[in-house]
Amino acid sequence: MDVAVGPIARMFDAEDWQQPANAGGGAVFAGRADEVVENIAAEPGPADPPADLFNLDAHIYDVDTGYPVPYLDVAVDVIRLDGDDDDRPEFTGLGLVPVARPRKGTAGLHYGNNVALDPEGSYRVWVHIGASALTGTDEPSSLDFTLDLGAADE
Repeated sequence: MDVAVGPIARMFDAEDWQQPANAGGGAVFAGRADEVVENIAAEPGPADPPADLFNLDAHIYDVDTGYPVPYLDVAVDVIRLDGDDDDRPEFTGLGLVPVARPRKGTAGLHYGNNVALDPEGSYRVWVHIGASALTGTDEPSSLDFTLDLGAADE
């Protein structure tokens, strides 16, 4: 699994993927687009992205084939790291919906949601994956990642 944070993304219902306005966004193929936080009418261009909105993606792959694993129950907890004992939760149990970027083929299959975060902040992200026959697990599992958004500009 890997986690990525990028510019906010237009997310829409799967049946709308062929509409020209949705060319750069992601089709929500299991779940509902209205479950996506801070969804937007159109994906902004690179010159005008919102400073505090990001698309948080989790890419979950089969270790043997390298293919993405679909139809999992995925959620995240995000805590802002303030460097002291005042670390604070930003999101708890935020669902990541299965998303496809059809023009990217299998590389475009992932779990995602739009989130509001301080662009200078550092965060700890726990990705929780529910038990599933598709992963061969009887118990939920979690992985954690550290994201330092301010480091990219230094």
